[in-house]
Amino acid sequence: MAAPGGTLALDISARATGWAYAGADGEPVYGLWLMPGIADLGRVYAALRNQMEDAFEVHVPHRVVFVPALHAQQTSARALLGLCAVAEMTCWDSDKKPYEVHESTVRKAVLGRGSFGERENGKIIKGTGTTQAKAAAIAWCESRGWSPQSH
Repeated sequence: MAAPGGTLALDISARATGWAYAGADGEPVYGLWLMPGIADLGRVYAALRNQMEDAFEVHVPHRVVFVPALHAQQTSARALLGLCAVAEMTCWDSDKKPYEVHESTVRKAVLGRGSFGERENGKIIKGTGTTQAKAAAIAWCESRGWSPQSH
Protein backbone atom coordinates (compact mmCIF):
# COMPACT_ATOMS: atom_id res chain seq x y z
CA MET A 1 0.00 0.00 0.00
CA ALA A 2 1.20 3.51 -0.82
CA ALA A 3 2.19 5.80 2.04
CA PRO A 4 -0.30 8.45 3.24
CA GLY A 5 0.08 12.14 2.41
CA GLY A 6 0.22 11.84 -1.38
CA THR A 7 -2.03 12.77 -4.29
CA LEU A 8 -5.27 11.15 -5.38
CA ALA A 9 -5.90 11.79 -9.09
CA LEU A 10 -9.34 11.21 -10.60
CA ASP A 11 -10.53 10.78 -14.18
CA ILE A 12 -14.18 11.44 -13.42
CA SER A 13 -16.86 9.76 -15.52
CA ALA A 14 -20.47 8.80 -14.85
CA ARG A 15 -19.86 5.17 -15.90
CA ALA A 16 -16.30 4.39 -14.81
CA THR A 17 -14.06 6.75 -12.84
CA GLY A 18 -10.37 6.02 -13.04
CA TRP A 19 -8.23 6.80 -10.02
CA ALA A 20 -4.57 6.74 -9.09
CA TYR A 21 -2.91 7.44 -5.79
CA ALA A 22 0.76 8.23 -5.40
CA GLY A 23 1.81 8.24 -1.77
CA ALA A 24 4.56 10.26 -0.18
CA ASP A 25 6.91 7.35 -1.03
CA GLY A 26 6.01 7.76 -4.75
CA GLU A 27 4.65 4.23 -5.10
CA PRO A 28 1.38 4.43 -7.12
CA VAL A 29 -1.76 2.37 -6.79
CA TYR A 30 -4.64 2.73 -9.19
CA GLY A 31 -7.97 1.34 -10.21
CA LEU A 32 -11.41 1.92 -11.66
CA TRP A 33 -14.63 2.68 -9.83
CA LEU A 34 -17.68 1.45 -11.73
CA MET A 35 -20.35 4.13 -11.51
CA PRO A 36 -24.14 3.79 -11.92
CA GLY A 37 -24.47 6.13 -14.93
CA ILE A 38 -26.66 9.19 -15.31
CA ALA A 39 -30.15 7.66 -15.13
CA ASP A 40 -30.37 8.95 -11.53
CA LEU A 41 -28.06 11.91 -11.05
CA GLY A 42 -28.32 11.91 -7.26
CA ARG A 43 -27.22 8.28 -7.24
CA VAL A 44 -24.15 8.91 -9.38
CA TYR A 45 -23.13 11.93 -7.26
CA ALA A 46 -23.52 9.88 -4.08
CA ALA A 47 -21.58 6.98 -5.62
CA LEU A 48 -18.61 9.24 -6.40
CA ARG A 49 -18.78 10.79 -2.94
CA ASN A 50 -18.82 7.36 -1.32
CA GLN A 51 -15.89 6.10 -3.39
CA MET A 52 -13.89 9.24 -2.60
CA GLU A 53 -14.64 8.99 1.12
CA ASP A 54 -13.49 5.36 1.09
CA ALA A 55 -10.30 6.35 -0.76
CA PHE A 56 -9.65 9.10 1.80
CA GLU A 57 -9.84 6.55 4.61
CA VAL A 58 -7.60 4.02 2.88
CA HIS A 59 -4.98 6.30 1.31
CA VAL A 60 -5.16 9.52 3.40
CA PRO A 61 -4.26 11.84 0.51
CA HIS A 62 -2.90 15.33 1.05
CA ARG A 63 -4.49 16.58 -2.18
CA VAL A 64 -7.02 15.51 -4.81
CA VAL A 65 -6.74 16.50 -8.46
CA PHE A 66 -9.24 16.15 -11.30
CA VAL A 67 -10.09 17.83 -14.59
CA PRO A 68 -13.05 20.19 -14.17
CA ALA A 69 -16.13 19.70 -16.34
CA LEU A 70 -16.12 23.45 -17.06
CA HIS A 71 -13.25 25.89 -17.41
CA ALA A 72 -12.09 27.66 -14.26
CA GLN A 73 -13.31 31.01 -15.66
CA GLN A 74 -16.88 29.70 -15.50
CA THR A 75 -17.01 29.87 -11.71
CA SER A 76 -20.69 30.86 -11.46
CA ALA A 77 -21.78 28.02 -13.74
CA ARG A 78 -19.61 25.54 -11.85
CA ALA A 79 -21.04 26.74 -8.53
CA LEU A 80 -24.65 26.48 -9.71
CA LEU A 81 -24.11 23.04 -11.25
CA GLY A 82 -22.44 21.93 -8.04
CA LEU A 83 -25.27 23.24 -5.88
CA CYS A 84 -27.82 21.46 -8.08
CA ALA A 85 -25.72 18.30 -7.78
CA VAL A 86 -25.75 18.58 -3.98
CA ALA A 87 -29.54 19.05 -4.04
CA GLU A 88 -29.99 15.95 -6.23
CA MET A 89 -27.56 13.90 -4.14
CA THR A 90 -29.32 14.93 -0.92
CA CYS A 91 -32.67 13.92 -2.43
CA TRP A 92 -31.20 10.55 -3.43
CA ASP A 93 -29.71 10.07 0.04
CA SER A 94 -33.17 10.80 1.54
CA ASP A 95 -35.14 8.75 -1.01
CA LYS A 96 -36.91 11.85 -2.38
CA LYS A 97 -37.64 12.45 -6.07
CA PRO A 98 -36.13 15.74 -7.26
CA TYR A 99 -37.85 17.79 -9.96
CA GLU A 100 -36.24 20.54 -12.00
CA VAL A 101 -38.67 23.26 -13.01
CA HIS A 102 -37.59 26.24 -15.10
CA GLU A 103 -38.33 29.61 -13.51
CA SER A 104 -40.48 30.73 -16.47
CA THR A 105 -42.75 27.71 -15.88
CA VAL A 106 -43.17 28.68 -12.23
CA ARG A 107 -43.76 32.33 -13.16
CA LYS A 108 -46.45 31.33 -15.65
CA ALA A 109 -48.19 29.12 -13.09
CA VAL A 110 -48.04 31.70 -10.30
CA LEU A 111 -47.99 35.08 -12.02
CA GLY A 112 -49.89 34.24 -15.19
CA ARG A 113 -46.99 34.71 -17.58
CA GLY A 114 -43.46 33.39 -17.87
CA SER A 115 -41.71 36.21 -19.68
CA PHE A 116 -41.38 39.77 -18.42
CA GLY A 117 -38.80 41.13 -20.83
CA GLU A 118 -39.37 44.21 -22.93
CA ARG A 119 -39.81 43.50 -26.62
CA GLU A 120 -38.43 45.21 -29.66
CA ASN A 121 -39.48 44.05 -33.13
CA GLY A 122 -41.12 41.01 -31.55
CA LYS A 123 -37.96 39.88 -29.75
CA ILE A 124 -37.18 40.14 -26.05
CA ILE A 125 -34.44 42.64 -25.26
CA LYS A 126 -31.79 40.71 -23.35
CA GLY A 127 -31.56 41.57 -19.66
CA THR A 128 -34.84 43.49 -19.40
CA GLY A 129 -37.00 40.81 -17.81
CA THR A 130 -35.25 40.11 -14.52
CA THR A 131 -36.14 43.33 -12.73
CA GLN A 132 -39.78 43.21 -13.88
CA ALA A 133 -40.15 39.52 -12.99
CA LYS A 134 -38.74 40.04 -9.49
CA ALA A 135 -40.99 43.07 -8.95
CA ALA A 136 -44.04 41.05 -10.08
CA ALA A 137 -43.10 38.16 -7.77
CA ILE A 138 -42.61 40.47 -4.79
CA ALA A 139 -45.93 42.22 -5.52
CA TRP A 140 -47.65 38.81 -5.71
CA CYS A 141 -46.17 37.85 -2.32
CA GLU A 142 -47.12 41.18 -0.75
CA SER A 143 -50.69 40.81 -2.05
CA ARG A 144 -50.88 37.67 0.10
CA GLY A 145 -49.47 39.35 3.20
CA TRP A 146 -45.90 38.05 2.81
CA SER A 147 -42.95 40.43 3.00
CA PRO A 148 -39.97 39.02 1.13
CA GLN A 149 -36.78 41.01 1.65
CA SER A 150 -35.14 39.81 -1.56
CA HIS A 151 -35.74 37.45 -4.46
